[in-house]
Amino acid sequence: MTEQSSHIKTFFSKKNIFLYFYPTNCEVMKISSILKLLDMVIISRPVLRDFIARYPLSANALNNWYTQTVKGDWGQFADIKNTWNSCDAIGNDRYVFDIAGNNYRLIAMIHFKKRTLYIRRVLTHKEYDVLNKRGELNTL
Repeated sequence: MTEQSSHIKTFFSKKNIFLYFYPTNCEVMKISSILKLLDMVIISRPVLRDFIARYPLSANALNNWYTQTVKGDWGQFADIKNTWNSCDAIGNDRYVFDIAGNNYRLIAMIHFKKRTLYIRRVLTHKEYDVLNKRGELNTL
C-alpha cells in the first residue's frame, strides 16, 4: 500500500465518521420520522418485576402503566400529561407517575429526543414521602 492510498483511506474514514456524527438536516428529519414510528423504549423493566414480587397487588396497575407508556408518543412533558394526567416533573429530567390511585409512585428519567424512559425506582406512597422529605427524589 502506498502512502497516498493510506492517506485516501484515512480521509474516507474521517469523512464517514464525520457524516455519521453530523447528519444533514434532511437526514435528521428522516431519523426523526422513523423514531416517531417506534414505541417508547423503557429501560429497567426488572425494577417493575422486583416491585411486583414484593407488592403483588401492584401488578395490574404497573403492567397497565407499562403497556400504555410503551405506546406513548411523547415529545415533551405536555404529551405525558395527555396520557398520564397524574404525572409530575420533579427536576433533573425526572418524572413521578402516580400508580393505582396514588398507592405507588414510579420515578422515571425521560429523554424525549431519544424516546427513552429509564425507570429509576418504584416506591410505595410511604417510601416516596420519606425520600421527598430528605430531598432525594431528583437524585434517583
